[in-house]
Amino acid sequence: MRRHLVLAVFLLLFLPTVCARLEVVVISPDNGEQLWGTFPIKWAGACDPPDNVTYTIEISTNRGTTWQTVGVKEFYEIEMLTPHEISFNSVGIEKSTTCLVRVSARNSRGEENMDTSDDVFTIQNILPPPRLISPADGSSIASRMPVLVWMDEESPWGIENHWVEVSKDPYFTPRYILWASATGPETSVTVGSALPEGKYYWRVKAVDNRGVESEFSQPFSFEVFTYAPVITAINPSKRYVNARRAELIVGYQNIYLISYSLDLVNWSNWEILSTNPQGQPALVVTFSENERDGEKTIYVRGQSQGGKVSDIKSVKVCLDTQPPVVTPQYSGVLGERGYKGSVTINLVAFDITSGVETIMYKVDDGPWENGSTFTIATDGEHTVEYVVSDRAGNVRRETLYVSVYTPLSPVPYMAFFTGTIGVAVFWVYMWKRGIPAIAAWRKQRQLRSRWFQELVGWTEEVPEVKVPAGAGKAALKEAREAPETVSKPPRTSSIVQSYKELLMPAAERLAEKKAARDISDLISQLEQVSKKK
Repeated sequence: MRRHLVLAVFLLLFLPTVCARLEVVVISPDNGEQLWGTFPIKWAGACDPPDNVTYTIEISTNRGTTWQTVGVKEFYEIEMLTPHEISFNSVGIEKSTTCLVRVSARNSRGEENMDTSDDVFTIQNILPPPRLISPADGSSIASRMPVLVWMDEESPWGIENHWVEVSKDPYFTPRYILWASATGPETSVTVGSALPEGKYYWRVKAVDNRGVESEFSQPFSFEVFTYAPVITAINPSKRYVNARRAELIVGYQNIYLISYSLDLVNWSNWEILSTNPQGQPALVVTFSENERDGEKTIYVRGQSQGGKVSDIKSVKVCLDTQPPVVTPQYSGVLGERGYKGSVTINLVAFDITSGVETIMYKVDDGPWENGSTFTIATDGEHTVEYVVSDRAGNVRRETLYVSVYTPLSPVPYMAFFTGTIGVAVFWVYMWKRGIPAIAAWRKQRQLRSRWFQELVGWTEEVPEVKVPAGAGKAALKEAREAPETVSKPPRTSSIVQSYKELLMPAAERLAEKKAARDISDLISQLEQVSKKK
C-alpha cells in the first residue's frame, strides 16, 4: 500500500501535465472606428482541450490608464476560434478619441490569456457646439444687416444643418428673439432684417448626419453703431513669406489701435496703427519660432479712440522658411570614365508649401538658362550650377559635376575565307577573337615562306652589277637602276594579302599538273611540290 502511494505521488510531481492552448482575439472595435450610442464588442476564443472559459470585457477611454468592466460572459470553447459579442451602451461618454477594448479569458484549470484592441477608436455621443467668429464678442459694427460667421468644431460626423438666432436678450427669451434661421451646412449667413442701433446677442447650434443636435454656442454680443470702427480691407504685402513676419496693409475707418491673433484666443497687445515706407497703413505680424510652415489665418481687429472695438477681419498668408528640394536625374550610358557620348540631366524640383517659381542652370562658363532639362554632349569634365527658388523667395543653389567621353572604336581585322573569288572583311577584338587572328597569321606566314617564293620565281638574290673599268659614279648608279635588275619579293606586313598577287603565278605553274579547286586545295598542292623538290 505504501509503495502504491509513493508511486502515485511521484507520478503527480514529476510526470509532465497536459498543456492547454487558451486563445482570445479582439475583433472589434479594433482600429480607428468612430462609434456612438450602443455598439457591439466582438471577440473570438478557443481552448484545447475544450473547456469552459470565462471572459471579462473591459473598456478604457484614456488609452489603457484605467479600465471599466462592461460585461462578463462564460462559454464552452473548443479547439477552433469561435466568435462572441456583447452590446455596450456608450451613453455618458461625451467624446474620447483614445478608447481601447480588452478581453480577458480564464478556463476551469486556472489558465489565463487576454487581448487588447490593436489601435484606439473614438466614442462621441454629444456633438460639440459651433465656434462663433464674427461679429466678435463685444464688437461694434456699422452694418445694420451684419454677416454672421462661425465654424464647426472637429467631429467625425458630417454637419447637415445649423440654427442661428439673434436676440436683444442674452437669455434668448422667445419674445426678444429678433431673427432666426436655418442655414443648412453653410457656416455663414446675413441677417435678414435691418437692425436699429443698439446691442444684440447671437448664437448657433448644429445638427449632424445622425440627427444629433449640439448645444447652442455661448452667445456673442455686438453693437450696431453708425460711427463704429471698421476695418474696410486687409491684404498681405506678400502672399508667401519666408521670414517669421508678415506685413498687412490695412484699410480702416475710425480706428486708432489695432491687434491681431492667429487662433482667436490669444490676441496681441493693442498698438497704434503705423505706416510702412510706402506711406501705407500697415500691421506687422510676427510668427513664433515654434510656428510650423504652412497657410496661416490672421485675424485683425481695431479700436476707436472712444474704446469701441471693431468687428474681426481675417486674411491668409503662407509661411515657408525652407528652400525647394532638388533631385538631379541623369539619363545616359554610364561607363568607366563617365557617360558615353552624352548625358541628359533633369532637375526635378518641388516645394510642398509655396511651390517652385524658377529653375535656372549653367554649364561650365556658359550663360544662365531657364529650364530644368538639358543635354551635355561635349567630351570632358563639366561643372553644372543650378539655382531653384520658390514663391516665398527661398533659394537653393548647388553645383554638380559630370564627365562625358567618346569611347574608342574597335580595331578592324580582316581574315581570309576560302573561295574562288573575293575577300571578306570582318571586325574582331583581339582579346575576344584571338584564335581566328592567329590562324590568319599562320596562313600568311605559309604564303610568304621561302619555298613558295622560289616556286613562283621570286629570289632574294640580287645579281652582281657589272660596270666597265674606268666608269664614273653616274654609270654605276645607272647600272644599278637598270630594269634588268631582279626585283626582291614584295615586302608586306599586313595580315591580309590578295590571293591574286601571291597565288596566281603558282596557279599557272601548277596548271599543267592539276587544276586547283580552291585556296585550300592550292596550298595542299604547293606543299606536295615542295616536298618533291
